[in-house]
Amino acid sequence: MDTDYTTIFAAIVLWLIFGFFSPLLNCDLQSLLIKNVYAKHIGCIVCVFFLVAVFIAPVQQALWVTWSQTIALYIFFIMASKSKLFPILLVILLLCIDQSIRLEINRRLAVDSQANVDSLKQWRIYLVYAIAVLIVIGCAWYYVLKYKEYGDSFSSVTFFFGSNSCKSLN
Repeated sequence: MDTDYTTIFAAIVLWLIFGFFSPLLNCDLQSLLIKNVYAKHIGCIVCVFFLVAVFIAPVQQALWVTWSQTIALYIFFIMASKSKLFPILLVILLLCIDQSIRLEINRRLAVDSQANVDSLKQWRIYLVYAIAVLIVIGCAWYYVLKYKEYGDSFSSVTFFFGSNSCKSLN
């Protein structure tokens, strides 16, 4: 796989864990990110861009391709963040499996540069499709539940761009 999207997605999960260290940011930035959900999304896009630029963008790649990859990953990230628990737990499990396979491919190639890793690469492709399908299903499931819960006051914009808190955590 030339473009390692699952590695980026795994990095995003790691990045979320780093979110617990946000009190180390300066107060103005903390305030902006806490109070303004749109600033959070802009920050998210910038961070995904950094991840794409560092991990998958080849030197000769056109900038518009890098930004296209960034936006695609951001959309899947947002959809994953608006998913029911069971599908997203499966996604995280599949990401762990995918990254384990990636490490095994790298190990085999380090030992023998001629090693046949085609079947492992094929499994990674299957995992990408499975992850994408689970994200879409999980997001659609959650969308329908929230639409039914909020009725006429439901807003797709609020659903996807979020609010600053989860009702169940208040």
